[in-house]
Amino acid sequence: MTVALYVTKIETIGPEKALVSVVIDCDLGRLGLDIPADSPRGDPARVLESVKEKLVRFGYELTDAAKPIEALRLSVPPQLK
Repeated sequence: MTVALYVTKIETIGPEKALVSVVIDCDLGRLGLDIPADSPRGDPARVLESVKEKLVRFGYELTDAAKPIEALRLSVPPQLK
């Protein structure tokens, strides 16, 4: 599955805060998100790095949640051994 990530807007909402609008586009559809981020001195590079870290963390959490809780175990019933 291909996934594309687009930053559509970076908005300063305070002296040290920003709000980043992101669109995630994949085979399953399109999802728009507004992600709050720290904005030290209004540096856009740091804002985007903060958002990237949050999205990577979300991806790992999503991957972990999709794993089966218990590994599938196949066994032969005793009567067939």
